Amino acid sequence: MNLENNFSYLDIEISQDGDSLTIENSGLKRVLDLTDAIPRTTSLYCKVNGKELASTEKNDVDFSFIGFNMPKGSATVDFQLRNVDVTQIESSIFESDHVEVTLLIVENVQQLIFKRTYFIYPNLPVISSRTTIESSTSPRVYWNKRGEFNYNCETEFLESRADGFRLADSFHPEKVVKFVARTDLTDEQVINRPVSGEQENGNLLFCSDTDGDGLFVLQEAPPSEERRDYETYDFRISGQNVYSCGWGIEPSEVGIDELRGYRHVVGVYTEDGTGGTSNIKRYLKARFPVDVKNHCTVMVNPWGCGQFPKLVNEQFLKDEFKAAASLNATHYQIDDCWQKGQALGELSLNNRVGDKEFWRINKNLLPNGFAPLMKTAKEVGIKPELWIAPSANQHYRDWKEFAEIIYEYHVKYDFRIFKIDFIQTRTKAAEDNLEKMLRYLREKSEGKIYFNLDTTNGQRPGYFLFLEYGNIFLENRYVCHKWGVGYH
Repeated sequence: MNLENNFSYLDIEISQDGDSLTIENSGLKRVLDLTDAIPRTTSLYCKVNGKELASTEKNDVDFSFIGFNMPKGSATVDFQLRNVDVTQIESSIFESDHVEVTLLIVENVQQLIFKRTYFIYPNLPVISSRTTIESSTSPRVYWNKRGEFNYNCETEFLESRADGFRLADSFHPEKVVKFVARTDLTDEQVINRPVSGEQENGNLLFCSDTDGDGLFVLQEAPPSEERRDYETYDFRISGQNVYSCGWGIEPSEVGIDELRGYRHVVGVYTEDGTGGTSNIKRYLKARFPVDVKNHCTVMVNPWGCGQFPKLVNEQFLKDEFKAAASLNATHYQIDDCWQKGQALGELSLNNRVGDKEFWRINKNLLPNGFAPLMKTAKEVGIKPELWIAPSANQHYRDWKEFAEIIYEYHVKYDFRIFKIDFIQTRTKAAEDNLEKMLRYLREKSEGKIYFNLDTTNGQRPGYFLFLEYGNIFLENRYVCHKWGVGYH
């Protein structure tokens, strides 16, 4: 509904007074100045300790996109706030109960349209934001992605800012937390380090005062090394100004079709001995609801024997189910080579198209299909998962056809968790197509289908993106193989 002065739901209040928009609940209040149509944060007020964490002295708007003219610049612009819409969203398999506030912002000179959405949850001192972009003109990007060649170009014109604020004088950036994927190549998945410069990489930034109170910024985006963004950093700190960068959209991808950026989350905390992580966990629990009974697994896969592809047959898998059950595992993953198209190498090395015929059951190895396996699994108390690899080498353009392949195995054999491997989100289109497939199957199966998302190699969603669709397959550790990092 269109906001008319104020909106209330549980402890959430949304109010507009002239050019000022306030979004708040019992824990956090964020005040936005809409004078320039694009919001400028003038307050981040923690209601728990009564502290103001943002300064009104912030001069620039909260977000921007590389190559487009923004308010108060030297170019002619005509930004208008067309609408403020407020919607109460009921709990679903994707997210818990919350309120969304969407600003429709139009710039007539560049024929540029932004939709800026804020997400606020009951009783959580957290407000996240996400922006979409579409334009009939292209960004004016005549500089180079290789930073050293960008002569006489100011930093602010070389980045897309997803969110930003100016810290109050008593607060300062403290530490950044970097999450590392491609875990076949590293054992150090989480790196904590103090903020030491203007440009920092990571999915989490913490700012605090001398009392230990503060705020965090969480980027629901891939890990730093997996990103496609133009800038080479995730956060930029200029004095008291903090900018959270990363839309996941390259300038060349912007066009007349709406593209959606990543969510960037701002939350506040008081010193409780956890340094803000308790509120992050509370947020993630609301953001990505988990059915503990069905989504949390103790999973066994067959790669530890070192020669699984050579052993695939009906009796081997039946024996594996029984062994997994004896270990009190909950799930067993039927891995690569069950399919007619042979191994993953056909896709990853030979660049073969993985069509429907490729993903039929290999009757030479499993002449009776999956039916007798599912019978044994039920008898011993193991739930089978099925490994599968969507068409990364087609940027998932065939996502609908591939979804039907997965759904057929779900309906026919009652597979409920699918291990998704060979993920390559090299473009925004690939990432969006992959999400369409995941979301379509979760919805079509009424939440029964869930995914195990591999992070071990390649450009992948990582730790904070797509968690509404599945859990994370974090690492391979097999001492019998010569690839990757191996240890017991």
